Amino acid sequence: MVEHRNERQRLAGAIGVDLTVCSLRAELPVIHQRLTHRHNSEPEASQWHLDRSAQPDGIPSRAAVDDFSIDATTRSALDAAVSVIRAANWQ
Repeated sequence: MVEHRNERQRLAGAIGVDLTVCSLRAELPVIHQRLTHRHNSEPEASQWHLDRSAQPDGIPSRAAVDDFSIDATTRSALDAAVSVIRAANWQ
């Protein structure tokens, strides 16, 4: 996760291209459900991700590092990916 504008600039410089940064957002209960499912066989990892899940909210918008954001609350992974491709004009 890129949390500060200087991190974005440093990453772009390291790879030698401009970056397009998208923030995927979802409602916290949905995030918790997805994390619990994803890490159901890893209780320690699950708890770490659940604890961390609320912390990043607002960081990209406060730091102005993203070019756009996509609400992924009700979108499938495929639909979210298509939305990112369209928003970034990569088609």
